[in-house]
Amino acid sequence: YIAKHIRIGTCALLWAIWNTRNDMIFNGTNFTNFLQVIYRATAWIRMLSLLTHADFREPLDIGCNRW
Repeated sequence: YIAKHIRIGTCALLWAIWNTRNDMIFNGTNFTNFLQVIYRATAWIRMLSLLTHADFREPLDIGCNRW
């Protein structure tokens, strides 16, 4: 159960890093703070949590708040 949430968090963080990289290279966006990447990852997890069953939603939200 915990391992599943760790995998979700890891995937979200990698996805956020990749999207930030693409924004920097292709759109010329400047990112000066890594917290912007963390914010993107947590926003993605929160959006994903809306698509999950209500029983699994709370742990995802708690994990985002801890980040």
